[in-house]
Amino acid sequence: MVRRIWVDLLGVDEIGPDDDFFELGGHSLLGTRVVARLRDAFGVDLPPAAIFESPTPAALARTVADLARPAPAVPDGDLTDLLAEIRALSPESLARELHLARHEEGNP
Repeated sequence: MVRRIWVDLLGVDEIGPDDDFFELGGHSLLGTRVVARLRDAFGVDLPPAAIFESPTPAALARTVADLARPAPAVPDGDLTDLLAEIRALSPESLARELHLARHEEGNP
């Protein structure tokens, strides 16, 4: 699917798994279109920077596959314990923890 989207948007018929999007003539505006099509096709929350971080069809396909995997199930006991910990936090502490968690995941 990644290759087909690239072929369509870049107008290049021969694209290998390790070909670089930008070396094939891609640019940031076209990259946003690639990301949007992949989001639609796979229903994943692919960040716009994905095309820069994974500029080959193989790397981008791995990124999409990783995002498409379901999150591991949390055992009920662990979830209950986690909720109890969250409820015990002050609003300020909770905001700080959420802020730190987002930055650890690469989200501003």
